[in-house]
Amino acid sequence: MKTPPDLFWSSQPPPKALSRSEVEAAIREHFPEPELAEQLLGLIRPGVHLWPGPAIEPTPTSLRLGGLPYAPAGWTWPRYEEEPLLFIGQFDCAAFARHAAGALLPPDGTLAFFGGPDITYETIFSDRPEQAVVVHWPAGTPLHLADAPEPDVGVLPLSGVQAFDVYELPRYGEAVLADFMRTHAMAHRYFKLLDQVSVRISTDGPHVHLCKTTKLLGWRDNVRVRNDQPAQCRLLLQAGPYDNGEAERNWIDSACSYFTIEASALAEHRFDRVGLNTQVTMRPDERSKLPPPRARSRTSIEQEVVAKYPDDFGRQLAAQIRPAMLLWPRPAPADPMASRLGGKPLAPEGWEWPTYDEEPMLFIAQINCAELKGEAAALLPRDGLLCFFGDPDVSAGCGPGGDSGLGAVFHWPAGTELVPHDPPEDDVEILLSAGMEFLETFTLPDLFSGITGGRADDRNFRMGYPDTHGIALPADGREPDLSDPTQLLGWHHLVQSEMYICEDPTWRLLLQVGTYDDGQKNHWWGPGGTIYFMIREEDLATYRFDNVVFDAQCT
Repeated sequence: MKTPPDLFWSSQPPPKALSRSEVEAAIREHFPEPELAEQLLGLIRPGVHLWPGPAIEPTPTSLRLGGLPYAPAGWTWPRYEEEPLLFIGQFDCAAFARHAAGALLPPDGTLAFFGGPDITYETIFSDRPEQAVVVHWPAGTPLHLADAPEPDVGVLPLSGVQAFDVYELPRYGEAVLADFMRTHAMAHRYFKLLDQVSVRISTDGPHVHLCKTTKLLGWRDNVRVRNDQPAQCRLLLQAGPYDNGEAERNWIDSACSYFTIEASALAEHRFDRVGLNTQVTMRPDERSKLPPPRARSRTSIEQEVVAKYPDDFGRQLAAQIRPAMLLWPRPAPADPMASRLGGKPLAPEGWEWPTYDEEPMLFIAQINCAELKGEAAALLPRDGLLCFFGDPDVSAGCGPGGDSGLGAVFHWPAGTELVPHDPPEDDVEILLSAGMEFLETFTLPDLFSGITGGRADDRNFRMGYPDTHGIALPADGREPDLSDPTQLLGWHHLVQSEMYICEDPTWRLLLQVGTYDDGQKNHWWGPGGTIYFMIREEDLATYRFDNVVFDAQCT
């Protein structure tokens, strides 16, 4: 499901979450086994969602995000290494007395949250208790609107919030879910349960889940694939993106910041023992440090599809399975003939660098066909190098794609004498060089492709649609981040809706490249983008790579 990038939460009324009894009923529906149901019932946690609204005139008892805090006279603004902490929000505890989660908080007084800018703005993951300050001022303490400690201190957009109850189950990545992540089938059941009990809103655009929102207590919405914190560590406040109808606040790289506290400290209201942790979407410079995921067989995918859809659609979908090669990133190879992303291309002497509208293209990748194996490899030349080039404006998300002149693919047969080539102009970017490991897999059409027709509008269909990458869920539950895979052949994976060129079913994917890394640095395409080289089936069959279409999609 794709969240509209321009959705302002404050323009929507607060959604109605499921009651505890409704969550319990959903658990028993999805897990009728008594032992499993009891285990999940014990994991329910109450929380309070803080729904953003317009800017308000702040008072000592208002519930709000951003702006400036109310504090006692003579109070000193908290700092870290002489830098003022960022004021996140302030909440009157008495307002939470009617909420189930309110029993875990002080019955009255004001809670104010401050965090270090270097952890709320930057890509830092470890707990930093020295950068987290949570202050509780008891009821009756005279509070006054504080001034900013320095003229240039960051002040977040002011947003009044409305509170509503939620009853949550742990998100994937929590260690307590180990028993439910041991098999693909069990994990799928849990994810369907999680979807049913998760808070969501309906807008004029796509169906939208509420994740990465701002809330007190409950379970954290893990942005990354796992939560590395100790089991006794509880969420106190999750600070996600928000808006006030005029301005919005987004943390870096689709991140959330979490104020966490040990259960014992929460019970004693010891807010001087709070930590601060930030998660962003999986840093690509971590992907190459992990082993590639396990692929599923064609047979297992066929069986799942036919069992899930025992009608003509199931048989038609099973017939659409396509072999592919997942390209898992690795450090840059020493062998210049090895398959890799980025760097400088190999080409014959006298070869001319491809251009579009007199601008040199970017060298994207080279594939040594002799390294390929499996069903997908049979669709490509048996040897030689495939070299891919694309328009820099399209790859940056700054220009429209979908034309044949925007990309170029060359095949140098084995035995061709090749030499490295420098870009023809000094300002042409040389992309980060990274190696790749090939993984044979089988793919299904993207949920939002034309193959599924209008079925993707149905919530139950979306939730039950099989994994499109042909990847098995690892036994430890650490699902690999495949939101923007790099892949040869198979079905293309969409960032947005179906590409117009695919209205003609003879066009298919040759190569798509997502975010990649070399173990130290990473390379992104546009804002959250993926680039695609598309080719007609008849041209692929005859190795006619001179008519490819280059395109890109971004968030």
